Amino acid sequence: MFDDPKIVQLIIIALVGIIVVLTIAVIYLAIKKNTYYVDESGEEITTFSTKKTPEPVEAPSVEKSIPVQPLRSLDLDAAEADENEDEEEGGTLEVPMTSKPADITAVDLTVTVEDETSTQTLTSFPCMVGRETSCGLVISEPAVSRKHALLVSEMGALYIEPVSEHNGTFVNGNRLPSQGRSRVYEGDRITLGRAEIVVGTIRH
Repeated sequence: MFDDPKIVQLIIIALVGIIVVLTIAVIYLAIKKNTYYVDESGEEITTFSTKKTPEPVEAPSVEKSIPVQPLRSLDLDAAEADENEDEEEGGTLEVPMTSKPADITAVDLTVTVEDETSTQTLTSFPCMVGRETSCGLVISEPAVSRKHALLVSEMGALYIEPVSEHNGTFVNGNRLPSQGRSRVYEGDRITLGRAEIVVGTIRH
């Protein structure tokens, strides 16, 4: 087919035509891209831009002037104001003070062993309670251990602590755990074995 010079000539003409068309198209597009139009407001816009990007509007800055006063001077002014109020009221500001509870000076006890009742007053604490004669409160009762319980005064309150685990220590019918303690009040009943101790007046 390419041996025929006419056919080759036609092919060359066709290729040249295609090249010319493409060249014209490229030139047209380049000119079209740089063409500007005018919108309603009279501003130029390009063919590829239909909307104008709004320019950012800066918010007006508001400057506030805040007077700064040293913290120490504010505290002093407040303190002076308080003092002035106290002076106007004709008195001074009194700060309540926490006082330590008064110590126990004496406890009256009623001890009952086998229908025999006696009244005793304890003035020294801690006080050991038991069958041994060296105890502060001696209870001659076989079911009471030689050193059975300890009465302790602490912060103006009276406590009882079990010492012996054999026969038990009860306060108002409740058995105290080993190495435990219970606060006792006036009218409470302490049971050691078959002995009963009623707490009377607690004096401070």
